[in-house]
Amino acid sequence: LGMRTLALSVGRGAFTLGTLTPLPTEPISVPQLNLSGRLPHQNDATISLEFPQGGAPAQEVMCWPEFHNGCAAGLRLAAPQASL
Repeated sequence: LGMRTLALSVGRGAFTLGTLTPLPTEPISVPQLNLSGRLPHQNDATISLEFPQGGAPAQEVMCWPEFHNGCAAGLRLAAPQASL
């Protein structure tokens, strides 16, 4: 569950490729990674995969997912359209 959740931003980057045309002064928002989930077979228990801040395991596990999350946000930008 954890690795699949951390890889969702790669699919989001492919799905939203070129769908945003912001103004030059508009900031681009990077969504937060949601590391919580529900267990429907356990009476909808909620689990959280959050790590304590500043811990070495958190940096090792979250480095690439955060990078890909930022790349997915950048891939949303559409290329400028040339006149046809």
